[in-house]
Amino acid sequence: MMAARFAIAFALVALASVPAFAQSGATGGTLGKSGKSVSGAANKIVRPPAKENKRQSSLPGIAGQEVCKVVSSRTGWQDFSFADSVSKVVSVRGTWNWFPARYPPSGPAGTAGAHDPFHPAGQFNGGALLVKLSSGELRPLSGPLNLGGAIGSIKMRVNDTDLGLFDNSGEMTVCFR
Repeated sequence: MMAARFAIAFALVALASVPAFAQSGATGGTLGKSGKSVSGAANKIVRPPAKENKRQSSLPGIAGQEVCKVVSSRTGWQDFSFADSVSKVVSVRGTWNWFPARYPPSGPAGTAGAHDPFHPAGQFNGGALLVKLSSGELRPLSGPLNLGGAIGSIKMRVNDTDLGLFDNSGEMTVCFR
């Protein structure tokens, strides 16, 4: 009796871990999200669309090794902390589109000459990657940078108004050591 319960529980757990739209029916067809057979899709696995990266990612750091953080163009100030302190930015890469109706995608330096007093840092290019150091200093970040000592956290964002974030796309990857 106990073995039968275990076998049933195991089968239910295994079945629950496979999305309904990827399970094959008895006729060899593929089941849709509703659990009904989808005609014309025999032996085809339907994969869900890729999800947008909504969280900042962090690669685990080992003292002295590179740790990378991903900054989204669709979010205001993003807080990043480090398991081990870092003291410099070693690389910045990526593109984002911070004002698609007016400018082409840009790199971390933003769009030259696109200054707006309503941006978090109106004196810097619109679309620039901004960094706020623990000292409160605000500056653009487009390449390697000595942070002036070991830090345990940092804030970054795109230089765009909070109301303008909704139509942005893309991200920057910033690697520290």
